[in-house]
Amino acid sequence: MSDKSSSPIAGSRKLTAILCADVHGYSRLMSCDEEGTFKNLIVCREIIFRVIREHRGRVANTAGDAVLAEFISAKDAVDGAMEIQRSLFGFNQKLSPDCQMQFRIGINLGDVYEQQGDLFGDGVNIAARIQSLAEPGGILLSASVYEQLEHKSETKVELLGDQKVKNIEKPVRVYRVKIDTVLPEGPSHSVSLPSPAIPEVTPPSITVGVLAFDDLSEDPEQGYFCDGLTEDLTTALAAIPELKIVARNTMFGFKGKSPDIRQLGRDIGATHIIEGSIRKAGSRIRINVQLLETNTGGHIWAHRYDKELSDLFEIQDDIVTSVVTEMDVRLVSGEQARAHRATAKNVDAYDLYMRARSVASIFSPRTFASALALLDRALELDSDFVSAYTKKAVILILQAQNGMSANPDDDVRQARFACDRIIQLKPDSSYAHAVQGSILHYDRKLEQAQKEFELSISLSPNSAEIYMGYGYVCLQIGAYQKALSAARHAKELSPTPVMINIELEALSLQLLGRSEEALVIIKRGSALEPRDLFLWVTFAGLVAPMGLREECALARQKILEIQPNFDSVRYSTSTGMFDAETAKKYAEMLHMVGLP
Repeated sequence: MSDKSSSPIAGSRKLTAILCADVHGYSRLMSCDEEGTFKNLIVCREIIFRVIREHRGRVANTAGDAVLAEFISAKDAVDGAMEIQRSLFGFNQKLSPDCQMQFRIGINLGDVYEQQGDLFGDGVNIAARIQSLAEPGGILLSASVYEQLEHKSETKVELLGDQKVKNIEKPVRVYRVKIDTVLPEGPSHSVSLPSPAIPEVTPPSITVGVLAFDDLSEDPEQGYFCDGLTEDLTTALAAIPELKIVARNTMFGFKGKSPDIRQLGRDIGATHIIEGSIRKAGSRIRINVQLLETNTGGHIWAHRYDKELSDLFEIQDDIVTSVVTEMDVRLVSGEQARAHRATAKNVDAYDLYMRARSVASIFSPRTFASALALLDRALELDSDFVSAYTKKAVILILQAQNGMSANPDDDVRQARFACDRIIQLKPDSSYAHAVQGSILHYDRKLEQAQKEFELSISLSPNSAEIYMGYGYVCLQIGAYQKALSAARHAKELSPTPVMINIELEALSLQLLGRSEEALVIIKRGSALEPRDLFLWVTFAGLVAPMGLREECALARQKILEIQPNFDSVRYSTSTGMFDAETAKKYAEMLHMVGLP
């Protein structure tokens, strides 16, 4: 008789929806109260197992605080995950904040190998990896799950973008589920100044994304011109209140990828997409532009412009006017579009301005110096060029705030002059008021800065960048919940992660006493941009008081690799993110990780 115990056990492959869940900070909870944590885990498991059964699922495995389950459909898995989080939220309300069991959930639809009820394979691995990216109490989905929800569920999600995860060769596109129940806000902070309110704006029903125009020019150095015109079209459309415009950084993430229009619309929440191409040769320019409807992928409008480069501004006005007219936006004779176009009177000045904007997209002292030189040349040719003054003021303030200038006081003086000139030439410029707010923020005139940003928001209610600047003002006056709201509103306007906004959201959460949530967010950001100094500094400020030694050592190593002459006190006091007392405490936390 053969020994059955040594015989191989056959398995099978199948496509299934996999749910992975674990408790955020479980080791910390066990170290604080082993018996109490275990009892709470048992209760949470009973809740989770019940919900899984009710949604036609099966528990495949458990290990420690982790749960692995499979469902018949992706919709069942998502509905079950949302019910799990709502039920656990109710249970956690009975516990003290230090003892709450905040589960993170990741869901993937993929091919798995099943053997004796256990599940293996990349389908499981992907679910586990995206689960580790989720916020406490949150749910993340892979693209394969999201695609199955179309027209089958009213679940609201937001795109987090392509994420590089451990041991998976290709980046995984991840979506976050928006659930009604959220975590408690944490302790409040009283401040001497009134908390600013974010102006309420009725969301537009038409959302437009402008894809980066394809550069068909023979000269590869003309790419800046193509990107610049795309950005100007985006800015012009954003000034029309009847439209919601997908942020530039989100759309440029699809540059050169030729995405499927219907899928792109679903990913970024756009009803319409504008795409086109530019061919610039000598003194002539040819622009092809078309407006597409994302629901069907069909063309609504298309046109080709073939003119002398001197007619560039007329071409831009014509494009904006035609697009908004086709979408039935109330626009009379194109006057509103003309009022929002780039303000140059000289084509060569405009060319220099777009070169400067392209150069300054890289954050460094060298690129900023080059961009400023180009802008000064543009202003020599056109002393009334509002856009060039605006860009110059922004670069000067960034230099002064981030220790990149030999004479920050002179930079601020020049920025103030530029901003005064902008407002003189174009008082209704939203970005001029945002720049003015940044200057006032640098000068610690916070109430005035707040008013300038609110005015800027009222003029451009769909600008993620303006909300970010506003959030940093809120942060410094101690209105941490308002800062968090501004960061998340900016994230709604710009689904693709923006590093400076990730930092704002994480700092706001940390100062609200929600450090573990902040750590999840900042880890996600540093994985996306491993050379971003500000994210690693925020990471250091989080892990130091938590006593995470390995993370502290990693933070110190990364920061000094990026900036060898880093100074904790200088950083904390010069960035304009904290009041004096908070800046002092933050510098002390940075010293705790061994930073000078």
